[in-house]
Amino acid sequence: ISGCRFLSTKSVLFRRQPVVLAFPSDQACRACEELAKLAHPTAGIDTMLAAAVRSRVDIFDVGAAIGEGHKLPAVRTHAAHTEQINSVTCSPDGFRLATNSVDRKLILYNIDQESAEAEFLGQEANGTDCCFAPDGSWVASGDDSGTVRFFDTDTHAAKGQLRAHTNTCESVTTHPHAPCIATSSGDYSVRLFSLTCLPDEKEPEPLWVGEEHHSRVWRIRFSPDGTHIASASADSTVGLWDAASGALLRRTREHSGFVYTVACAGDIYASGGRDGKVFVYDRRTEGVVCSFHSSTEVRGLALSENASLLAMSHKGDGNTAVFDLSRPDRPLVRCDTSSPRDLYFVPASLPPK
Repeated sequence: ISGCRFLSTKSVLFRRQPVVLAFPSDQACRACEELAKLAHPTAGIDTMLAAAVRSRVDIFDVGAAIGEGHKLPAVRTHAAHTEQINSVTCSPDGFRLATNSVDRKLILYNIDQESAEAEFLGQEANGTDCCFAPDGSWVASGDDSGTVRFFDTDTHAAKGQLRAHTNTCESVTTHPHAPCIATSSGDYSVRLFSLTCLPDEKEPEPLWVGEEHHSRVWRIRFSPDGTHIASASADSTVGLWDAASGALLRRTREHSGFVYTVACAGDIYASGGRDGKVFVYDRRTEGVVCSFHSSTEVRGLALSENASLLAMSHKGDGNTAVFDLSRPDRPLVRCDTSSPRDLYFVPASLPPK
């Protein structure tokens, strides 16, 4: 990491490529303790992981195999798309999945059933990202045309659309408590919109526009308390925004190439990029808590709801590794799936099977 000296490193086997866990020298003795403080005390509660692999979604029961030291097979597969899935997300109650794809379909599933519950058509361009309402009543879909479309999860009817950008809408994320949605784009901006005007107004003015990134903003995510938005950009930086004002609070430059993805949970957020590195940050101290290094680019990244588990996948690798962030020296388990484009931990409210 630029500006830091490493006191020591530990390598963990990630198929044939090593993933190196590194602590900055001034944190080497405290890193695991700090991560344990950031994690919820009930580590491992949300142990179902959804992985978007080409045109299907694989579901893994991570908790069933923690510590067993072998590749974990999928317990269920959803295969309703015909082309690459770019995003997978889960409803807050843990009962439904939604996926967005290059085939221009947004598909809704009951997580316990292999067949699709509904297919939402009408997207005019490739799907890029999707998210649920905080109460699960609708699902939103962003696409390459810059439009966000909303669909009712019970009636499956269209609820309206939002013309968010004139360029690609790369990412969408819902405020966890307020009627707002944030978007990011190939126009280098992050925007926040109020949803109180929908469906009457299709092109409302954003509440704020953040234009501090210097290239495409690939992915954004709200923090669980709704106070911050984390952003991953092709300008090699990770942004942390004040959700209320749109002020850029921090922009870190740990990566040496495109930053493709971010994830938020508790008081931490994580980023993954083309350089094969994953960094875990503390929102409170503004520091990097730990990092994982590999020789191949990061494709998918997810943090569990209680901030105890981190899942990551790499391009060209045959598995997805899940780490306990209070003991991150080696993976808890590896999921047997090939280079997922996106990962998502199912919320803890999902009842045990």
